Amino acid sequence: MAAKLSHGLDVHIQYNAPGLFQFYWAKRKEGIAPPLILVMMMLHYLPRFQKEPAITDWVQKITQKQPISFEQFIENNKTALSS
Repeated sequence: MAAKLSHGLDVHIQYNAPGLFQFYWAKRKEGIAPPLILVMMMLHYLPRFQKEPAITDWVQKITQKQPISFEQFIENNKTALSS
């Protein structure tokens, strides 16, 4: 996503994923309770070890519109994303 945003907005965007311990301590410094941090970590990291979900047509069913690509979303919202 960072590479696609960089290309679409013509700016350099870099995502640096924090390690588990770094994430935990950063959230503790923000005052978040340890049990909530652990839930956040599980929700973020556990899906990485599961099979990729199938692509569905729920966006079209809910919105009654054809979904667009992330690149098209960037193009459609360049002004808002650049400010």
